Amino acid sequence: MTNKKEDYNGWSNRETWLASLWLDQYQSEAKTAEDIKDLFESEVEHVADMTKADNGMFSIDLMRGALENINWQEIADSKKAL
Repeated sequence: MTNKKEDYNGWSNRETWLASLWLDQYQSEAKTAEDIKDLFESEVEHVADMTKADNGMFSIDLMRGALENINWQEIADSKKAL
């Protein structure tokens, strides 16, 4: 059995790793898992609004699906450790 923390570049999965990288780029003040999740959900909804594709666009569905795989608490815990 593999160590969950080492599944993708030291993160539990690719989506969590990627969200953590982007959070660093945003230089966000979001610290809690809920704040971080809200930030990324807002970003996806902004893209959906811009493309007028709230429902029924493949790329939007993929982004929303990826959000479900992100371990928000893992990201928040990593920010607390800094």
